[in-house]
Order: sequence, then structure tokens, then C-alpha cells
Amino acid sequence: YDPETDEVLTLDTSSPAFRKQVYEHFKKFRAKREAEFKSSQVDRIDIANGEDFVDPLLTYFRKRVR
Repeated sequence: YDPETDEVLTLDTSSPAFRKQVYEHFKKFRAKREAEFKSSQVDRIDIANGEDFVDPLLTYFRKRVR
């Protein structure tokens, strides 16, 4: 639902074509983000939703100290 236009859009998320389009979009987004991080010399720490964040952070900082 778009509150600005009152338009309702229905998507068939089971559609293979839709899934491929979403996959390709996020694949390009991730590649662009990785290139930006690399060019800015910014490190990335991957933490999944619902995952404990302590271990990935400790691992990252331990690598930085060495």
C-alpha cells in the first residue's frame, strides 16, 4: 500500500521471475556496497538478525590487534 497515491500493489513472491529479479537487485547492491567499503578502507562485520553479536565482534577486534 502506498499512502501517497493510495495504490495497492500485489506481488506474487512465489514467481520465479520475481525471485530472480529480487536476487539480481540485491546481488548488485551487495557488490556496489563492497566496492564502496573497499575504496573507503572500511571493514565489514557480518552479523545475522537474531544472532549473538559478541563473537563476531570479538573475532574482528582480535584480528585487528594482531
